[in-house]
Amino acid sequence: MGKDNWFPAKIQLRYTDIDAQGHVNNVSVVELMQQARTQILESGSDQQSLLGSGVVVTSHEITYHAPIFYSPNYLDVKVGVSKVGGAKFEMAYRITQNGRLCVSATTSLCPFDFDAQYPRRLNDSERAFFNQWRVEREPAEALPIPDLNGGGHKTAAQPRWSDIDGYGHVNNVVQLNYLMLGRIDTTVSADPSTARAGINVEGQEGGLSWVIARQDVQYIHQVAYRPEPYEVRTAVTKVGNKSLTLAAELCSPEDVNPLTRGQVVLVAVDPKTGKSINLPETTREAMNELLV
Repeated sequence: MGKDNWFPAKIQLRYTDIDAQGHVNNVSVVELMQQARTQILESGSDQQSLLGSGVVVTSHEITYHAPIFYSPNYLDVKVGVSKVGGAKFEMAYRITQNGRLCVSATTSLCPFDFDAQYPRRLNDSERAFFNQWRVEREPAEALPIPDLNGGGHKTAAQPRWSDIDGYGHVNNVVQLNYLMLGRIDTTVSADPSTARAGINVEGQEGGLSWVIARQDVQYIHQVAYRPEPYEVRTAVTKVGNKSLTLAAELCSPEDVNPLTRGQVVLVAVDPKTGKSINLPETTREAMNELLV
């Protein structure tokens, strides 16, 4: 296993990847990761069958080091295989722009038999392919995701038909949009001054910008399309000097058991300088009211 045995994926940026703060949105970053691992899976003769027959994401672990800005040049994304198990494998990513590391991340996946609705083991051909791209990665600090037990601020998340992927369920990337919807609704409802760029609440626009430093997600069950909204339950788990940590669960409103669970670290930054700043005391007080 070599440190530099990375598959070189080339990803075209789209202007729609950019958010109101002028850089690639955190959810779009996960879409870039998805495209990169699709390229490596499609590079082997047998691995197209893996995509066709079924492979599901079980978790993401993402560290955002620096913003990615729009450019007509293709983005360099290195992707490799950091673990290979019996019925599970892990892919690692390094996204750089102009020589600067912007994102490091891992995704855990497993082959899935959608007819039997059950995970299956990797076959010998798949295992041999993944071992060709084995890489070493530095493990990120653990970010435990708590169980909210049905608690937290509740936000409706209405599925769209376009949210569905080729396997017939809500794509893993789209589910981060649901969690983001709950995160913004929760913080802005508690403190209107936390409104993100482009959001106008009660006649005033927020004076802070927020960047995500870390985001972890666990996919527990498949999320099917439905006309009725799902529910995102969000709570604050830590209030720091310059950051907030929030946990969220995607659920059916009638069920306490989560379909997807995540946690995110938000850092407050000065919109003019882009540098981290201390949370205003009013924001700290409001967020402390949401602590679990």
